[in-house]
Amino acid sequence: MVKLIPQSPFGDALPCSIDTATLQEVTYGSITWVAPFAGRQVAVEQAIGQKLPEPNRSVNDMLWVGPGQYLAFDKEITTDQAALTDQSDAFAILSVQGSSAEAILARLVPIDLRSASFGVGHTARTLINHMAASVTRTAEDAFELMVMRSMAGTLLEEVSEAAKHLSARDA
Repeated sequence: MVKLIPQSPFGDALPCSIDTATLQEVTYGSITWVAPFAGRQVAVEQAIGQKLPEPNRSVNDMLWVGPGQYLAFDKEITTDQAALTDQSDAFAILSVQGSSAEAILARLVPIDLRSASFGVGHTARTLINHMAASVTRTAEDAFELMVMRSMAGTLLEEVSEAAKHLSARDA
C-alpha cells in the first residue's frame, strides 16, 4: 500500500524573515466549509455551540468567507442544518507578522488594512495582486493570508518581494 506524505504548499521556504517581517505557514488539522440552509443559522449555531461570525469578521475558530458561508478550523461539526465540505487540503495560509506587516500588505492589497479601519478579528475577501484571497488581521502586527493551495508559491513570492522592496526603501 502506498503511504502518502503530507507536504507543505510552500515547500521548505518557510519560516523566513525579511527585515522586520516574519513569514510562516499556518496549518490546521481540518478546515470545514459551512453553509447553513435557508433559515437554519440559529440551528447551526446551537449545533456548534457558538455564534457564527458577522460579515467580515472572524471569531475563535470560525471565519466568515462570504454571505452565508464560513470556514471552521480544527472544529468537528456535525449537523444536518447546513452544507458541510472538507476543505482541509484546499488552501495555503501564510502568516505575515512584524512591525512592517501592514506596510508590506499595503503594496499588495486594494483595501485599507490600517488598524483604525481593519482591526483584530476583521477579515475580507479581496485580492492580493491578481489572486483571490482572504485576509484576516490576527494581531495588531499580524495577518493571515489564505489563497487556493495552487497559488502558494505565487503568494510567497509576491509577499517576499514586497517585503524586500520595503526593506530596501527604508535602508
